[in-house]
Amino acid sequence: MPSARSRFAVFDTSVYVENFRTGRFTLRMLQSPLVPRCSSVVLHELLRRARTAKEVGFVRDLLTRCKVVTPTEGQWIHGAEVLRAMRRREHYGANTTKEARSAIWRSTS
Repeated sequence: MPSARSRFAVFDTSVYVENFRTGRFTLRMLQSPLVPRCSSVVLHELLRRARTAKEVGFVRDLLTRCKVVTPTEGQWIHGAEVLRAMRRREHYGANTTKEARSAIWRSTS
């Protein structure tokens, strides 16, 4: 059972898609001290884009095994501010949020 001081991680859709296709983040996800949570938004995006039975099964497995959280308006705004700050710090262009999200994952591993 996680302690009251546990830190949580919510992975972006792009992380799940990249990992599903390549396995790139599997080891880091498994070794992370962070307790994973699934965003309802991410699950929606994954299920909406699932094309094969294997992909649908993957999302359904996440639904049953992961605590689902729904971001509040304030969390959406905070997330945008974090990505904006990272984009400035890392000199990303305005249209490279995928790279910024990947940088978030790299910076926490």
